[in-house]
Parts: sequence; structure tokens; C-alpha cells
Amino acid sequence: MFWKIQQNSTTFTRNFNGEAIKPNEVMVPFEYTELEAEKVVNPECIRTIETAGQYFKVIYKAVLNSITGYKNQFNDIYKEEAYALLNAIVEMFK
Repeated sequence: MFWKIQQNSTTFTRNFNGEAIKPNEVMVPFEYTELEAEKVVNPECIRTIETAGQYFKVIYKAVLNSITGYKNQFNDIYKEEAYALLNAIVEMFK
């Protein structure tokens, strides 16, 4: 995966929806969309990241830190968002 997973030590204080970040969660970036804009309570989770020389506006969301928990949560909730971001990056290099 090309995203850098942020440990919740000092980088973020709360999740995008204002909830506290749990000790077993890490912050993972996902594509920022207008639909996301309506849900954001904590603007510190909106960032611009650089990947392969390109800049993307992303929203960091807390997901489970464990491999099993992260994989299941990612597949069930964020799979579509991750593929959309990946496809956008691939399209940029065509």
C-alpha cells in the first residue's frame, strides 16, 4: 500500500467525526470528497499528501491497528474509497 499509516501518538488528537482515537486504532488516509466534507467535525484530519510527485487532498480516518481488524474494516467500509483514489493515481500516469 502506498499510504503512510499514521500512529495516533501526537499526530492526531481525534478522529474525523470528533470521536477519540482508541489505543488499538491508527489513522489511514482516504480520498476526500464532498460527501466527506459533510461528515467532518475535526478539520485537523483533512490534509494534503504527496504520492509519486502528485498532491492529493485526503481525510484521515481511524481504523483498527490489528492486521485482521484493519483488513476486515478496510474491506467492508473503505474498499470503494481506496480503489477510487488508486484509480485516480493510475489515470494520472497513463
